[in-house]
Amino acid sequence: MLLEERWIRAALRATKYQQALRCYHQHHVRPRSLAVGDHMLQRKLSRVGMNKLPPTWEGPYRVIEVCQPRYVRLATESGKELPFP
Repeated sequence: MLLEERWIRAALRATKYQQALRCYHQHHVRPRSLAVGDHMLQRKLSRVGMNKLPPTWEGPYRVIEVCQPRYVRLATESGKELPFP
């Protein structure tokens, strides 16, 4: 009996924590939408051989197509499309 009660209390505590985290996220994170023609920076994917001082962002890039809300195709300022969107 005691083990089951502890398990139920732990499950309730985890649920309460997840609800508080969801509430915090909804209040503090603002959604962003990108449109064709917007400019943005892209995070560098590989930091091999880098120390902490170089910038972690590349760009600016121009949005040339919005396929899904989080999936966009980018091009450089000269018009060359990036191979990995």
